[in-house]
Amino acid sequence: IKWKNELDSFYYDDKDYFINLQEQDYVTTLNNTKGFELSLEDDMIEEVLICTSIRLTEYPHNLIHVNSSKLIANDSHEELVKEEIDNTIRRDFLSFNYPIINVLSLDWFKSNHQKLVIKKANLSISGWVPIEDEDYSLLINYGKLESLIVEEYSGEMHSEIIPKKELNSNINVFMAHGEKGLEGFKTVYTHLDGNRGHAIRGDQGVKKIFGTGEIAILFICNSAALSKDFHAQRINSFVNEIFKLGYSAVVAPGWKLSTDIPPVWLKLFLESFVNGQNSLVKAVHDANFNMAITNFDGFKRFYAPTAWASMHLYGNPNIVIR
Repeated sequence: IKWKNELDSFYYDDKDYFINLQEQDYVTTLNNTKGFELSLEDDMIEEVLICTSIRLTEYPHNLIHVNSSKLIANDSHEELVKEEIDNTIRRDFLSFNYPIINVLSLDWFKSNHQKLVIKKANLSISGWVPIEDEDYSLLINYGKLESLIVEEYSGEMHSEIIPKKELNSNINVFMAHGEKGLEGFKTVYTHLDGNRGHAIRGDQGVKKIFGTGEIAILFICNSAALSKDFHAQRINSFVNEIFKLGYSAVVAPGWKLSTDIPPVWLKLFLESFVNGQNSLVKAVHDANFNMAITNFDGFKRFYAPTAWASMHLYGNPNIVIR
């Protein structure tokens, strides 16, 4: 798959990224990721739950295609993209059209699929953005996330390298830097320059930072990147490390995440999940889809797949707020 060879450059950069360029990149990304597609003919599909073989584990599920003889491009598409899909490509990203979640494995899902109801009156949200090492992008986003989490949802924010108390809210939000190596996700950093910040390593380090809760949202580059270990016949995944802490669901980016995305995506997600009272899988889809189709501040767009498709959902889709 051509996309896999270009993974390091698969990144949303909004500098001079006008909508016509994003339209072209939408089509280009569709053409470069046509190795994994599903044929879905049922018009009544509400959501898609998947688990993959070890051979396909490195392929981000938000980039799976839907291929249908009945396919007509979503009317929310820009005209150039809609025309290409209708007349030439005849495929689209499944995640643009349907809620989708990776349920890890059939065994995991069998044991963890039960409906989980969070009472709205008892809802708690916490955020962690380590700013003590004075990383510029973290400093900028700390204020934006604090405004949303604390002022709009009465949550709490943590800015220390090691939080003074363990995060244990229903929804825990984390933002830092992440690095991917040959064997998958390496570690979490508190500064873009690893030599100037701290690295979060080992089970105890992860536990101190990521605490426990129902839903973990990771605004950490590459943190949903999966890699296969053929010798051990297993999947190497930072997402799995988070699940070991007791979480029921994890949302994380499958590649390098633009720092423009977290405050926009989180606002859209919480509006759908908390205020709209949709299921988790529907709320994540709403956030991704609305990232793509909305003009923010009158001019900013996130229509390129590198932006709207970056946040991937894993775990139990059946979490609701009532």
